[in-house]
Amino acid sequence: MAGKTRKTQEKASGGKDRGKKSSKARVGTSGARSENRKGGKSEVSIAENSQPSDVQRIEALEAMVDELQASFVDLKKSLGNLFDIGMENSEIREILSSSIEGEVTGVRNGKIIGWGLNRVDRLSLLPISVYYGGKKIASTLANKNLAEHSGIPSASGRSFAVILPRQFYDGRKRSLQFKAGGVEADLKNLIGPVSFEDGFPLEGEASIDNKGIVKGWVIDQGEPKKPVIISAHYGDIEIGRALADLKEGSLEERLGKTNCHHGFKIKLPDNLGDGKTRNIRIIASSWGYDVLEGPLECKFSRK
Repeated sequence: MAGKTRKTQEKASGGKDRGKKSSKARVGTSGARSENRKGGKSEVSIAENSQPSDVQRIEALEAMVDELQASFVDLKKSLGNLFDIGMENSEIREILSSSIEGEVTGVRNGKIIGWGLNRVDRLSLLPISVYYGGKKIASTLANKNLAEHSGIPSASGRSFAVILPRQFYDGRKRSLQFKAGGVEADLKNLIGPVSFEDGFPLEGEASIDNKGIVKGWVIDQGEPKKPVIISAHYGDIEIGRALADLKEGSLEERLGKTNCHHGFKIKLPDNLGDGKTRNIRIIASSWGYDVLEGPLECKFSRK
């Protein structure tokens, strides 16, 4: 009898513990719990809530974003590896090159003009490179609309104009190579050897005062009515930028009163105003070339 009583107690006790454990787990899930007592027994019922909370939604969205970003990085890496492999494969390189077309059509006001199109990728800007003797000497993007190409549908918004380095404006004829895109597909050269008789198209003057203010003017002779973007560089670092569109009195007699707005002014950073001597380069930002024959010597103090 005592054994039977003990077994009955253990069974009742085990059932009670299991009921508590189950109730606790379910409450943690649904957040709702109610008890009804019938015949001395405890019955536990749970109010289930099938709708996720705002916190759960946010956490789910964050997890999705993380997964998408990780997938994008992996895909980009894989495509990059495939592209690198493809560039080394002569057949794939030939296929990629065949999707690019374009022409070098003329010389205008100190610039070589042409157009280029990638039939496969019409959204990305197509880079254009100029080579002389196997060495790249200039580059630009085929992203312009030029009147000379108005009759060529493929050239709409895909024309280019490029300025060569200053030393190429010496009147000598040179044979150049023009290439487009990452595969450097050859563009058709319709102009043959190129020579420039009128000199380098960028012209300007500048000076720096003892307060670190750069003043001057710059003209693109090929487009004299269009202002040039100017930047000041100390070493490889750009330290100032301006649009050369201020009225410059010294140009009135030469260009007329309505076309003399080619002046600019740049205030150099205060941290350079320590009295030390430095060389500052003045660059036409659109082309990446020095406007002056050499750098300006700068020495000023703002203490």
